[in-house]
Parts: sequence; C-alpha cells; structure tokens
Amino acid sequence: MRRSNLCLFMKGCLTAMAAMLVLVSCHDSDYLNAIPSESTALMSIDISKLDTKQAAAFMQLLPEQDVAKSGVDFSRKLYLFESPDGNLGLCGRVKNSDEIAAFLGSMKSTVVSPMEEYRGAHFAVIKDTWVVGFNDRSFLLMGPVSVEGQKVLRQQIAKYLDQDEEQSIAGSRILAKLDSIDSPVTLVAQAQALPDKLTAPFTLGAPKSADASQVIIAAKMNAVDKVLMIEGETFSFNKSINNALQKAYNEYLPITDKFVDNASAPHFFSIFMNVDGSKFINHLHDSNMLMGLLAGINTAIDMDNIIRSFKGDMLMAIPSYTDNQLQLAMAAQLGSHQWLQDVAYWKKSCPPGGKILDWQKNAYYYKGGDTSYYFGVTPSNLFYSGSSATLAQSTLNKAETPLSPTVAEQIKGKKVAMVVNLNAIENDKAQLARDFLKPVFGDLSTIVYTLK
Repeated sequence: MRRSNLCLFMKGCLTAMAAMLVLVSCHDSDYLNAIPSESTALMSIDISKLDTKQAAAFMQLLPEQDVAKSGVDFSRKLYLFESPDGNLGLCGRVKNSDEIAAFLGSMKSTVVSPMEEYRGAHFAVIKDTWVVGFNDRSFLLMGPVSVEGQKVLRQQIAKYLDQDEEQSIAGSRILAKLDSIDSPVTLVAQAQALPDKLTAPFTLGAPKSADASQVIIAAKMNAVDKVLMIEGETFSFNKSINNALQKAYNEYLPITDKFVDNASAPHFFSIFMNVDGSKFINHLHDSNMLMGLLAGINTAIDMDNIIRSFKGDMLMAIPSYTDNQLQLAMAAQLGSHQWLQDVAYWKKSCPPGGKILDWQKNAYYYKGGDTSYYFGVTPSNLFYSGSSATLAQSTLNKAETPLSPTVAEQIKGKKVAMVVNLNAIENDKAQLARDFLKPVFGDLSTIVYTLK
C-alpha cells in the first residue's frame, strides 16, 4: 500500500472511530433527555466515586431489596432535579427495562402499585406518593404527589420520557456547569429553588431588580458527622448581575474566629461574614429578606447608620423558623461608634406607640407594639443586639451549645458562611428534602454553605 493510500486508510479508520465514540457517548448520555429543560435545581451523584459507606447506603435504598439488581445503570451518574412545577425527580440510565419491571414487581403490593403501560412507557406508584416511569432509555421517579394528582404527573413524566435533546436539560448551561465541578456529588440550582428564608446569603450583591431565578448556586457537596457541607460559588448567566455578584464577593474578607464560638447550634440560621459596613449596607438594601427583618426596627433606630460602622467580622442569627414574631440577633466588630451620639435624637423621634429606653452603659432597648430590640456597644468596640436582652448578650459569649468542631472549621477563612439547623425546620418540604438526600448523605442535622 502506497504512503498516500495508507494515510487515507488511517484517516478513514480514525474518522470511523470518532463517529463510533460520538454515537456511544450520545447513547450513554441520552437518558438525560428525560430531565425537563426548565428545572430549577440539578444535582448529580456519581455512585462509583462515593466512599464505601455512602455507596452501600445508597444500594440499600429500599429495605430488603438489592437496588444493584434494579435494572438501573449505576455506572452512570444519577441526577436529582426540581421540575418547573416544584416536584422532585430522580433520573437514571436504564440498563435493562425488563429487570426494572421485575424489580418493582417483586416488591410488596402495599409499597408498589401494579405496573401499567402508557404512551410507550411503563408506570407504577411507590407508597402512594412517588410516580415511577421508564422506557428503554430513561428511568424517572417523581413526586411527592397526592392520589388525585398521580394521573397528571404520569402524563408529565410520559412527556419527559419522550423528549429529545433540544427539549431537555441535556444541552443547557446548567448541565455544562454541573459537569465542570469535580466532586462525586455536585449541585447547580437557581436561588428560587431554595426556601425563602435561605436565599439571602446567595443573592447578596445582586441588583434589587434581579430575579431569584437569575442567581445560580454551583457547589460540591460532602457529608461528615451528620453535617452536609456545601462549598460553592454564586454567579449568574446574566452578565450585569454576575458582575454585581462578583464585585460584592471581592469586597468581603476572610472570616476569623471572632464570633464562631458564640453562635448557638440550636438556632435555625446563622450567617458569618467579614465586611466593610459602608459597602455592605448597599447590598443589604437590595436584599428584601434581610431588610424585611430590620423593617420594624428601622422605624425607630437608624440601623443603616449602625451597619455602616461595621468593620470586620459579623454574625447574624435567626433563632427560630417563624413568620409570627421577629427573632433576630446580630453582633459585629465596629470601626467606630459615633452613632451613639444620635440615640438621644432617636428617643425623641420615636414613632407613636414606641419608645427607646436606657438599658445599661452604652446600651438601649426599643419597645413598640410586638417588637422589642436591645442593642449596645462594648468597651472593646463590639456591637451586640437581639430581640431580647438575653439574646443580645448571648452574642458576646461562648454559646451554651456551640457549633460542633466540624462546622466551626468549615467557617473560618471563608468569605461567606451560612449554617442551617435542619432540626429547627418543622415543615413537610424540609423533611422531604432530608429523606431524599438520606441515601447519599445519611441522616443530616446541619447544612453548612460556604463561599471561599
């Protein structure tokens, strides 16, 4: 064979091999076509990269069942997602659809309903709450749903299973970002997918006009000692919003251990930052959630002026998950406390029904209707405050039940840290999220989200 013919032959072989690889790659990933394109959150789980304990826990997801023989291909990533209408979903690649049918059929009738065929796919309901649908390509589990809503969800799943790449998440920027993160468990989510009370730290720095769907969280996830550690970044696909988020991030300094030991583990929610208050106040104004917490106080106390005086570490804590009454504690290192000279004016200009009274040296409290707020400055130039005297003073001392060493070490040195006590959230959605994550992370009591 002449050299030119040999070159053509080799080129042809390489082209054929490349084509085969493309076809294999498409076949391996086409199960993702079943994930809706407008999903607000997407998490990938690589079972092969989980540690032995996590992998074993996942493989025993259902009691007395060998999930490894379920017909789902666990050599490929599993994806958890939140659909546009708020349902949770699990998507996996089908290895053998007959094995899936046999696996579901082997379970008790009180757990899994009889199998049905609909629009070219197979369906069943697990525990009257979760709808399973699968074809030869994709496996979907979605819910929770009431008995009355099962028919509608089945129709939705059938539509998802029939999608092509253009209709799905497969070609999206969210999936591309997810795949760029090197971790067994990764997450990319719109801020709107989170509970309302938890969006504030993620959206700080975004313009007030920005929608929570435009702020994206990308993170790697790991669990140790019942603590889910989420290390991530906040960004936006919108250039102007992303620039604003990055500008705010660059203004923050690394968190020290100033207030870490003072935070109480039983509290629902704590935020740690290290800020220049003269800049931070602008980001605070753009946060409807945080400004809402301060709204009742701001009518009598110039909290803007106080926050402008922050110069260093800051702790903001919400003791309980409630909408009925303000529960807030805040402490910060001050650059100055000249605003103390304005307290006499605040006393005189208090709105009707409210009053500011002396509490102790350089400390006062406001009382108006159902709102109380205690605030003051220590000799070492620390601001402390709270919705009760006890709560305000607690920010200055080591907590009776401090954060665990595992949590505390995650906070120090980061730009932003948020700690959420899951045991303080008593609602169905929180419990559902814990149950959904349990096979991968085990029982969780705390979430720690940090920005480097």
